[in-house]
Amino acid sequence: MSFHLYGWGRTELGDESGYDTGDGHLSSALLRYRSRTGSSQVSLGRMFIAEGTSLEALDGLHLTKSLGRAGFTFYGGTPNEDDRSEDLRGDTLAGVRGFFILPGRMEIGLNYLQEDGDFGVDEREEAGTDLWFKPSTSLEITGHALYNLSTSGLASDDLSLRFSLTPNLEITLATEGYVYEDLFQTVTNPAFFSSGINPSDEVRIVRGAFNWNPVRQLEIHGALKTTDHKEADPGDNSRTEIGLDLDTKILVDRVGLRLSDQAGDLPENEYRGMRVFCMTARGSFRWSLDLLAQMYEEKINGEDQTTQVVGSAGWKLTDNFDVSGDVRVTRSPVFDEDLAVVLRARYDFGSGSGAN
Repeated sequence: MSFHLYGWGRTELGDESGYDTGDGHLSSALLRYRSRTGSSQVSLGRMFIAEGTSLEALDGLHLTKSLGRAGFTFYGGTPNEDDRSEDLRGDTLAGVRGFFILPGRMEIGLNYLQEDGDFGVDEREEAGTDLWFKPSTSLEITGHALYNLSTSGLASDDLSLRFSLTPNLEITLATEGYVYEDLFQTVTNPAFFSSGINPSDEVRIVRGAFNWNPVRQLEIHGALKTTDHKEADPGDNSRTEIGLDLDTKILVDRVGLRLSDQAGDLPENEYRGMRVFCMTARGSFRWSLDLLAQMYEEKINGEDQTTQVVGSAGWKLTDNFDVSGDVRVTRSPVFDEDLAVVLRARYDFGSGSGAN
């Protein structure tokens, strides 16, 4: 038996920005029982559900039962979101997922979800499937597909293949697609759409990447991604990236470089990017430094680039108490100069097995 609690709160200490000076949200508060064999688990309260293609915040019940290699999960209750999005959610939500597992080799699941609410003509009703398959030590396959039963359309799909050709070389090939009209069916008011999303648009993303360790201290990365939109705006684009990480163990533990280039149908989607970073940890002290730059093909508000410097440091005072901080300086088409400072203090009340 265990109890889990997570929430956040904030208050504004500086000049009033016109928004509420205080805000907060209770993200989870749940009581969980797990059987001695681990074959069943019951959670009751406020929680986040991740089952197959379903990602939901819920006040209610979540039950998981394993029957050998097969099993099922059930969840139901009231959708829970922060105050800014309550109008977009229904009154009740329920879902079920069945799964079959071959340990270390495969897991496949089928799930169904229904949410009752004022979504227009149709309620929210979805079906999905998820797959994890490892036919050999050198190949791993993952995939998801979400079908919107209310609109009778495939809302999203993704498939990823990861090849471990040698212990030093890994290649990933992936594709994902979205039909916004089916994916955002629950949002009936166009005002709730992001300004960058066209409800009638469809997008297909194809990407490939590799990680190569030619020697123990050096790692080389490469990636290529193409994005195709049905609508002319925002237009298609392709992005390439190359980079390397070096474990120096001299002045710093690790240094890295990333170079990227994006070409697109529209000039505002074209840019070149560069990132240089270093990091180190010595005893109880650690720090890192990031320098980033983006150069645009077409000027934005009269500026043709964004530059940013990010520094971070942390000090572990005891086994369960540490302090850290970040400093970020940005110059961009939006800000002539933007300075952000974050300070943190963290205390861990308990760790290890058993109650804490």
